[in-house]
Amino acid sequence: MVKDLSTGAWTLPGAEVPEGDAIPDVGARVLERQTGLALRLARVLALDHSPGGTFASEPDTLTVVMDGGFVGQDRARTLARLPSHVATLLPMRWATLAETETEPGYVRHAVVASAQGTPLPVLVNGVSDMETATP
Repeated sequence: MVKDLSTGAWTLPGAEVPEGDAIPDVGARVLERQTGLALRLARVLALDHSPGGTFASEPDTLTVVMDGGFVGQDRARTLARLPSHVATLLPMRWATLAETETEPGYVRHAVVASAQGTPLPVLVNGVSDMETATP
């Protein structure tokens, strides 16, 4: 998890993807720039659509959560000790599976889907159709 310096909240690394760029490529570059971790992003874990506001300055956004693979304790220790060519990294910390399962919105859904092998969650404003469905 990285710390959003504007809000102080801990979240997954991420950034806006410029039009015409491949999401996995930009995601891998952003991950390395924000954390120093050079990982290949392999598959989509969750999609979250946030409708824009009534003003043109508030566009629709689509958050794509991608899987960089499992980083076990030994690899995490090794990666944390590697020198980074990145001058300034965002504050970051490793999060346990239990911690991420309590996160709101797409973080929790993406982690649970990955861990349990469940279908790709599609959300609107961080809420899945599974949460709003009536039995």
